[in-house]
Amino acid sequence: MSEVSLVEDIVELINVYPNPSKDRFFIRLNESFEIIQPFRVDIYDAQGRSVIDLQVSEKNFEVDLSVQPNGLYFLKTSIRGKKMNVKLLKY
Repeated sequence: MSEVSLVEDIVELINVYPNPSKDRFFIRLNESFEIIQPFRVDIYDAQGRSVIDLQVSEKNFEVDLSVQPNGLYFLKTSIRGKKMNVKLLKY
């Protein structure tokens, strides 16, 4: 699988909005995606420090970065073998 097709798969699977955001990011998984078991979502700051660790079992969830300083963050997860990294920009 090429890097381009992998990116297309991720775009079809996950939607993050608004991005950039002042504090809260809403994450929505594609409606056709079936969640078989809870999955882990980690948010890291630009220095690689974990700032949020969630267990998620819903297709729609929220990440609240209101207590974190402005900057670049990374949402990392793996769902049914698909690893995803999404940049989040808090301003």
